[in-house]
Amino acid sequence: GLEDSQLEHGINVYGGAILAYDNKNLRYMWGGMWDGTFTPAKNSDVSKVDMTNVGKKALYMDFGYAYSWILYTVLADIDSDKRYISATNVMVQSPADYKVLNFVDVSDAENIANAKFFVAGKQGFYMFYAVDNKLYKLTCKMQESQDYSSELVMEYPAGTEITAMKGYNYGNTLVLGVYDSAAQESKLYIYNADETTGVLTEPEVNGYTIYGKIKGFGLKQW
Repeated sequence: GLEDSQLEHGINVYGGAILAYDNKNLRYMWGGMWDGTFTPAKNSDVSKVDMTNVGKKALYMDFGYAYSWILYTVLADIDSDKRYISATNVMVQSPADYKVLNFVDVSDAENIANAKFFVAGKQGFYMFYAVDNKLYKLTCKMQESQDYSSELVMEYPAGTEITAMKGYNYGNTLVLGVYDSAAQESKLYIYNADETTGVLTEPEVNGYTIYGKIKGFGLKQW
């Protein structure tokens, strides 16, 4: 039952269902729109990943490129620093038809073992990840290739840390909260992201000061 599960990263998928990850039993869980319950997501093709028995902890799960139904999951070994990205097509009614397109070991990406926050590109093959006061970008054709590269794209002042990160506007906007523990205040940064490459540019005014630590936010668009 769910009392023996630890469901995280819940997301709406095809047909109004919800797909979540059980970080206690290390598996995907699926709940139908009208079922009122969750069951293990049993994909029929387990050649890359058995979704009922992944054996790894999920750090992040969200949709990404190339279209809205490719689900990216960042996974971590429970007994090592190795990190992986799984790309799964969930544009089908039943988990039995889910297809894991690729499973990439990205452990050699710079500093990724310490990453706490991730944002997948929605119109390009990239993913941002954050470690302390540094923002990185991993580039990989995650649906088809095992090749990838990583680079440092932003570094904030010493003594600060990124405490929240989220993508908006179909991947064209990246928002970060950066906390300064000495000053006990945060800076809110809003960047424009190139939709295909993830190259960041910022408006003339950026770095809004907010008292305390930012742990999450929403973006009102008009």
